[in-house]
Amino acid sequence: MTLYFNTDIAKDVGLTAAVIYEYIIEGVSHSMTRREYSHQGVYWTRQSVAEIALFLPFFSEKQIRSSLNKLVSTGYLKSGCFNKDLTDRTKWYTNGEKVRSYDFSC
Repeated sequence: MTLYFNTDIAKDVGLTAAVIYEYIIEGVSHSMTRREYSHQGVYWTRQSVAEIALFLPFFSEKQIRSSLNKLVSTGYLKSGCFNKDLTDRTKWYTNGEKVRSYDFSC
């Protein structure tokens, strides 16, 4: 797998968070393509820390959790919980106020 990150985001919130940001945004892109996980007129990706750790095994769950919290608190991501099962606490993520412009067309 080849990973990319935005150097401006890395300067702002760190390299780990920048890589995780790109991973989350890729998930949002897949949701848009498959027209799933749409809520409040926005596409989201639904990811647990453990699931992210499976795809990014070089980061610990603690690093992932910390980076996600930092990305949300700085406005790069928004998080929500729209699960139908009330016992499912898996978070959903989408672009925050500091949205990068993406061209999802091929």
